[in-house]
Amino acid sequence: HDPIHHYSPPRNFVENTFNNTVLPRQLRRLSAIFTVSQTSKRALCELYRLPPEHVKVVPNGIDLALWRPTERSPASAPPYLLVVSANRPYKNTVELLAHHRLWADRYRLVIVSTRGRYGGVVRDSIRAFGLEHVVDLLDDLTEPELIRLYQDCTAAVYPSLIEGFGRPALEAMAVG
Repeated sequence: HDPIHHYSPPRNFVENTFNNTVLPRQLRRLSAIFTVSQTSKRALCELYRLPPEHVKVVPNGIDLALWRPTERSPASAPPYLLVVSANRPYKNTVELLAHHRLWADRYRLVIVSTRGRYGGVVRDSIRAFGLEHVVDLLDDLTEPELIRLYQDCTAAVYPSLIEGFGRPALEAMAVG
C-alpha cells in the first residue's frame, strides 16, 4: 500500500470515497500491510493509527541482469534528459517544463508515461512554453526500450514532490 492518495487525492469521486471511508476500515482489519519504504510505513501508521508491527516494508526491486549500465548508444547523439512516470500532478513535470530555460538550449527532454488527465496538462504546458521542438512524449514502451532510454540519457530527472519510494530513481541508479 502507498499513502500517496492522502497527499495527492485523485479527482475520481468513487476512488476518493473508497480511500476515505472503506480503505481505513479495511486496513485496520488486516493482519499485515506491505509498503515499499520506511517513509510510507510511518505515514500509514500515522494516517490510519496502525500498529507499526502490522506494516511490513518490502523495498522495490528490479532485475539487475536486465537493468545494468552499458555504453551509450551512438544513436543517442543529441543529449537528453529523461523523466519517467509523469502521469500525476505530484510528479511535478509541469514545474520542470516551466524551468525550461535551465535545460532547453542544451538538452532534449524525453517524458515517458503521460496518460490520463495530467498528461493533457503536460502536453498543454509543452505547447504554452513553445517546447514542441525539444520535448518528446513516449508511452507504451517495452521494458528493453525503457532500459535503453535510461542507459542513453544524460541524466534522469525526477522532480516529484512526494513519493513513498519512486521506482524511476531505482531504475536510474541501476543503469548508472
